[in-house]
Amino acid sequence: MKIAIIDDSSEIRRDLIKFLIDLNGIDEILEANDVHSALTVISRDKPEMIVLDFQLKTGTALDVLKKLDQLPLNPIIIILSNYNQKSYREKCFELGAKYYFDKSADIPEMIDTIESITASG
Repeated sequence: MKIAIIDDSSEIRRDLIKFLIDLNGIDEILEANDVHSALTVISRDKPEMIVLDFQLKTGTALDVLKKLDQLPLNPIIIILSNYNQKSYREKCFELGAKYYFDKSADIPEMIDTIESITASG
């Protein structure tokens, strides 16, 4: 499975890669840090899973999610963010996100979720 990690923080991307690199079922980890590079990576490499920060350098997860709806892809979308307002969560789910995790508290739960998904194929 290909996973795209889209986060404006290089440190967060690096740390997530450390957690995910050895999980069974993960073949490739892609990276992007803004809306444009995210859409380029997603369109070009077609990841089956996307870990998407809500706030990016040039926009938000909503900008990415709205454009994904126009592509013939159906990735599993996981939002990982410090923006945990109910309205943000609801809008992300409305636009296709399957999971929404709090960056400050839910990373272990998110890793477990990814591991469960990749293990089941």
